[in-house]
Amino acid sequence: AVDGLVLEPFHCNEAGKLDFRTQGVRAAYYTLSFLIQRAIASRLDVDPTEIDVVEVLSKSGRLGEVCLADEKINGSGFVADFYNHFDEYINRILKGDDAYFKQMLSDEHIQDCDSSCYKCLKTYRNMPYHGLLDWRLGIALFRVMVDSSYKAGADGKFDYPELKGWKEMAKDRLVALNEGFYNTRPFSLEITSNGIPFLYDPSGDRKPIFASHPMWSGVKNTQVLADALFEASMIIGDDSILNDEKNVVVIDTFNLLRRTSNCYEYVQNKQQE
Repeated sequence: AVDGLVLEPFHCNEAGKLDFRTQGVRAAYYTLSFLIQRAIASRLDVDPTEIDVVEVLSKSGRLGEVCLADEKINGSGFVADFYNHFDEYINRILKGDDAYFKQMLSDEHIQDCDSSCYKCLKTYRNMPYHGLLDWRLGIALFRVMVDSSYKAGADGKFDYPELKGWKEMAKDRLVALNEGFYNTRPFSLEITSNGIPFLYDPSGDRKPIFASHPMWSGVKNTQVLADALFEASMIIGDDSILNDEKNVVVIDTFNLLRRTSNCYEYVQNKQQE
């Protein structure tokens, strides 16, 4: 477990249903599976289909588990190579020693691709997973695994390839939600000094809506959100949002990017709690 981050891919809410907010975490695990598959295939010069991506598992209730297997029943040693040369794979994936990942982490790709495209993750063979694939989340999850100081932006540090442009994207998605569903009675948009965007109702009748990274664990446990909340309370002139987390709505950018109508429904339900 990492303070300030949610790494459980199958968290259920009080009703026993998969939590809406952890869909992005689940996507990170599936994406990392395909990233590792590509890294192994590239290093060993084999077809990626020779490495099977197995369903993501839940481990000890708080973490997930990425599983891969050799396609051949008797095994070819491909997945074992990842274990045996793990440090080299870290450099290939995170430092761009591999041309595939160098392109993925390039400024051009960062600017052009919010989640996944046919230049990075999408292929005909993984079409059933296209709705989950997000290179930024997969890279972030891998970095969490190998760098104990990394917080996926929860500490306010966004100078990593997978976090570049996240603040702008979060703002754009909140604007799209506001214009798409609240055009008759729009919220006002504000951006805190640390770059976290939020919507608020000048009349005070509706709870403010904050954008969050899918891996952040909430306003009280995530430093960057806690700081944003404090500043927002002064902007809005309402310190009640500091007293109870239920007085604000937090919506993650994974869902904002893909499921705007579901986000609207989620926000409406939270507004009535």
